[in-house]
Parts: sequence; C-alpha cells; structure tokens
Amino acid sequence: MEWVERTRRLKIRGKEVIYAGCNLMTLPYLTYTKLLDGIPVIAAPEICCGEMYYRMGMLDLAFKAATMVEDFFRKIDVRTVLFLCTGCYDMLSKIYPSRFGIDIGAEMHYLTEWLWEQGRVDVKRKIRRTITVQDSCHAKILGDEFMEGQRRILEGLGLEIVEMKNAKMRAMCCGLGYGVRRYNIFDLVYGILKRLREARETGAEILVPYCLGCLITQSGGMWLYRTGMQIYHVMDFLRCATGERPVVRHKEVGKYVVQSIIYGAIPDIFSRKRFYVEQLWPFKEKVLS
Repeated sequence: MEWVERTRRLKIRGKEVIYAGCNLMTLPYLTYTKLLDGIPVIAAPEICCGEMYYRMGMLDLAFKAATMVEDFFRKIDVRTVLFLCTGCYDMLSKIYPSRFGIDIGAEMHYLTEWLWEQGRVDVKRKIRRTITVQDSCHAKILGDEFMEGQRRILEGLGLEIVEMKNAKMRAMCCGLGYGVRRYNIFDLVYGILKRLREARETGAEILVPYCLGCLITQSGGMWLYRTGMQIYHVMDFLRCATGERPVVRHKEVGKYVVQSIIYGAIPDIFSRKRFYVEQLWPFKEKVLS
C-alpha cells in the first residue's frame, strides 16, 4: 500500500497530514476526493493508535502503541494532524495526554470539521434527504460540541436529521462494543441488530455514522438485517455536495468484515484454547527509520 511505504520511509511533505488508522486503511476510498488534494496520508500497522488494546483494558500494550506513535511524530515535521476515525482522534487528542502523558506536538482536528471550517467545501447543490445519525462511543468522550458539529455540517448540506430515540450522549453502541465486552460473537450480532432496528424506526432514508468503526459494523449489519436504508459517511455527502461522484463500497466492505468475524469466531466459541496478547504483538523489533 502506497500510504504504508511512504510512511515507513518518512517521506511526508505538507503542513497537514491525515492519520489513517486501521479503519481508514480498510476504507481508503473515502480519501479519493479533490477536497484532500495536497494532504498526504500516513498509515502503517506499527503506528496503530492502540485503541483496541485500550478498549479491552490492556493498558500496557496501549501505552506501548502510544509511545511508538509519539516516536514517529518526533521524526516528521507537520503542524496539523487530521483524523477521519473518532477512535484515533480520541486516543491521540484525549487519552494519550490524560492517561499516558504523551503529546504528539501538533494540532489535531477531525477531518470533516476541519474541511468545513477551513472553507474547503464549495457547496454546489443541496442534498434533500432524511437521515438519522449514529453517534459513537468515542464521540461521547469528545463531547456534545463534537457531535453537534457533525450535525451542523449535515444540515448545512441540506439534509434533514431525524434523531433516534437514543441519540447523542444516550446513543447506543453500533454493536462492536457489545462483541468486545465479553469477546462473544452473539453479543456482537445482538448489538448490531438492536441499533439498526432503532435506526429503522425513525423512518429516515439514510443512516449516517461519522465513526468509521460504526460505518463498517453497521454496513455489515445490513447484510444480517434488511433495514431498507442506505448508509453513508459524512465525507460521502461533502463530496456529493461539491459535485463529485464518490466511490461507495461500505456495504461490500462491511459485509466482508462482519462475515469474517462471525465465521472466524463461531468455531472458537466452545474452545478451551487460550492466547495471550503479548505473544501476538508483532512490532517489538520494528523501528521506523
């Protein structure tokens, strides 16, 4: 992948960079837009933000990941880091400094807000559709203003928002967190279906997760539960409003991911075998140079 090769060689040019975590590496086509001309993307497994370790309570490994990210940013000269994953944004902007005492030494912004506030979005046409918004667990940590900011952008594009019964600070998990809670595939499926059912009850035409983890999970969930809804990210609407025709493969990618999780986990549900994360950590000897 070009992003990874460029990142490992430290060939980063520009005042701003987009930090692509695992979710954006799974959905790279979200960056295929003129809105991001001149902004390089950095991505490599060894600079993972560590969110999954943190989510599972493996704080020693989350801290190890954070130190590798810190070391990487010390080697490049950038002023602003942009995120399209709420998990990565929360980790680097909130968790790193508050829990680990780590500061990457750059301004940090969520990409959709930054594009909107910088005036890079030239709206050529309004989009007249009804949507409902999925708020992520990380968005709740980032706060009310962050969640309202995504809604202001969507409304500014002409979209009508119909809120779910549980929205914003009361929003239910997309389903991914259910699976992590007990490492149980049935919990994952239950959580996905429960939230999609609530989205369908709004009567909205489109479900809009602005978190990439939610986007992948709920897109895959629509393979399990036929809501009759479309699913788009905020970036998709920004591109449409500026006259572009975005590539949208969310359901295809989501189905593949969810199917892989389900088919991979079912045989192991009743297994007595165990693994330890320390044995799986792949980057002990990896050094960026």
